[in-house]
Amino acid sequence: MRRSPDTNAGRAPAEDGLQEHGSATKTLSGAGEGRLTAAQTPTSPDPHISGPTLSRISDKTKRRLSPVRTSRVPDHLPNASRLSDLRAWRGPVTLVTAIKGMTPVMRFLESACATSRHGRKRMPGHWPLAYFAFVVSGHPDIEPWYQTISENTDFWSACQFARVPSYQTVYSRFVELEDHRDGFRAATRHLIKRAQAEHEQVGAVIHVDGTEEETHVAITHDCRKGEQCGRKACKSKSAPTRIERPSTDSVTAVRQLAATLPEDHDLRGISASGLTLDEFDEVTIDPDDGSIRLRINGCWYKCRDADAGARAYTSARGAYRFWVGFNNNKAVDSFTGLPLAINVIPADVNESTAYPDLIEAVEEMTGVVPRAVSGDRGLSLKKVYEYNTRAGIASVFPYRRTNGYAPETMPPGPIPQGAQYPLWDEDGDPTCPHCGSNGVHKGFVGTDAKPRVRFYCSVGTFPECEREHKISCSHDFTALLPMSRNSNAYTATAMSHKNSERVHKDMRTRYRVGGKDLSGRIKRIGQGARQLRADAAVLLEWVMFTIRMGWTGLPRVIEAPIRPSADELQSVREKHRRATSAKRSPRKKSRRSRAPDPPG
Repeated sequence: MRRSPDTNAGRAPAEDGLQEHGSATKTLSGAGEGRLTAAQTPTSPDPHISGPTLSRISDKTKRRLSPVRTSRVPDHLPNASRLSDLRAWRGPVTLVTAIKGMTPVMRFLESACATSRHGRKRMPGHWPLAYFAFVVSGHPDIEPWYQTISENTDFWSACQFARVPSYQTVYSRFVELEDHRDGFRAATRHLIKRAQAEHEQVGAVIHVDGTEEETHVAITHDCRKGEQCGRKACKSKSAPTRIERPSTDSVTAVRQLAATLPEDHDLRGISASGLTLDEFDEVTIDPDDGSIRLRINGCWYKCRDADAGARAYTSARGAYRFWVGFNNNKAVDSFTGLPLAINVIPADVNESTAYPDLIEAVEEMTGVVPRAVSGDRGLSLKKVYEYNTRAGIASVFPYRRTNGYAPETMPPGPIPQGAQYPLWDEDGDPTCPHCGSNGVHKGFVGTDAKPRVRFYCSVGTFPECEREHKISCSHDFTALLPMSRNSNAYTATAMSHKNSERVHKDMRTRYRVGGKDLSGRIKRIGQGARQLRADAAVLLEWVMFTIRMGWTGLPRVIEAPIRPSADELQSVREKHRRATSAKRSPRKKSRRSRAPDPPG
């Protein structure tokens, strides 16, 4: 089953069939598909790897790239996201007072306080401020938080309430905020613009990664009268109707294993952590209550959360296990280490299919298209490479085989007819067409239809070698990138990607975003509640960053930016080159020779 997020509803379709050298090239498509409305038969059991090609490049005629040069080594602000020295600011009254002191932020949040024109007049109060206190409290549900805060009159007064509202009123107003998320994002955008005014590297290089988030529902057996049930146990009245949910860690292990396999690999049947990936035979929407009905092996099951996505697995003993939830796709700024955008999508939506939505969310927040994006093998697909290159983005992804017959490492480019040298080497750097020497990146020109890499010969053996050369990236988007893999900027971006994965833990422990178990997952079902909490968490991270930078009148506690040294980056490249060479020419096991006979 494959569905696409509904964030593209009403958007104009993108242009397809972009031509390059007389041949049609595939671009990223499918990210603008609508929500599931009828029965669908899945074409692939894997919701993470395979999927429709992405064809939407952008709805805009021109996209403004970051002013930071692609060849610039990205800097990093140390401890920019550390909150251990701001624990006092996380108190409900102190936090609300700090946000109220940020006049532009409060102005943007006013749009989230829109009141209904119908019914009796509502009590005065600032509900977004109260929601921020709920998010930082660590409670995944509203009711236990309300029980602890209901008697704190100082907090409700700070939120501009004349009296303490009832629990039902708090619940209803928090639910209404799910339709007013634009105010939270506009406030976040203002703080990011403030950071860009002092550091232009904010938003220039980003790291993209995703993690699972459970929903607070379980899949139950739902074979109805007139439907032939495929479960023998269903004939018994004592048969269980609730299907056991596998642990999120085991589901993550299966997803990570799928990301290491070639693109065209049949993923049905792969196993990890005692789970074997399976697929549903049919998925429909129940017209009575809007829930999802799923059929597998002749048996129907039901999921009450219509926004969530379901994944089917088989346990070691052959029993079905269903995991229901969402994916949290995060875009993290490399300079500050703070999240720029978090998109919550159903778990059955392809991560690469929703990738353009995440990039456009980053562009909306920063006002620019990033120069480089790093990610894991889950995004190391041809269609993602092409999307990034056409947008002027350098893809910093690990190498991944396109099929089972491809070599373990990136092969050199093909040799054109009548030529003597390949078009590029095993690192994706173009080679001189006249002498075959390695080419040196000089720049990247053209986006959208005709992206090309500019380079010159590193040796200059012949007079023809001294002129500037160009090569079209359409030969192979996975090899020819806007940034050389042997550059310091590429190495530094790849090095910093591992550090960005801590954001998953920070969002989970600080704000209960991306809960993976019963104690941490949000009790309200639906995508809107999770997206609102994620947007509020991103805003709170930038509020704390603004305080630590000293922009609110307090002393600055963040140190100056640092940059990895050239020797360190060269050492990392040499280590990677040795590991790649070992894969290209594996050492053969030699037979141990028999020890010589002793003399005499």
